[in-house]
Amino acid sequence: MGEDDRARAALQNFIAELNEAWEAAGPPSYSRLEKLSEQFGASEQARGLRVRVLAASTTHDILTGKRRSLPEWAWVVSFVNVLRIAAVENALDPDMVGTVADWKIRHQAARATMREAQSDPDPPEMRIRRIEPGKGRRKRRRPKRPERSGRSDRPPRPAVTAGRHPRAA
Repeated sequence: MGEDDRARAALQNFIAELNEAWEAAGPPSYSRLEKLSEQFGASEQARGLRVRVLAASTTHDILTGKRRSLPEWAWVVSFVNVLRIAAVENALDPDMVGTVADWKIRHQAARATMREAQSDPDPPEMRIRRIEPGKGRRKRRRPKRPERSGRSDRPPRPAVTAGRHPRAA
């Protein structure tokens, strides 16, 4: 399995586990998760816990695999806490969702696998680059401006003194 394939597999496995947890909690709708996260965040702020609001669109994008990166830990911990609340609301065992500690281990393992897969063990001279026509890395350089002679067709600019505009005087 190639390095890119390992990273992709780690991400897909983590997303599949998130979906299993979501299913184990009901599954609640994305809008219900958003409302619960808002309520949970407001009630838990007094105890010093920071909970992200789980926007329905973000949750949808993550759970359907539209995002190409691992969700941030802050999102995952909020998601797990809100799923546990939803499970209780649905008369389900919140331990089926997993604990925050369980999810921390899963997140770290997925992140480590993705980092290992994305690190580049090959030296630059061993890499093969494919450059498509017209897509090279050359930057266009602007032509140098001709140097101005002492004379100009424009009148000289008035000097600005003491932060005041000359016309305001």
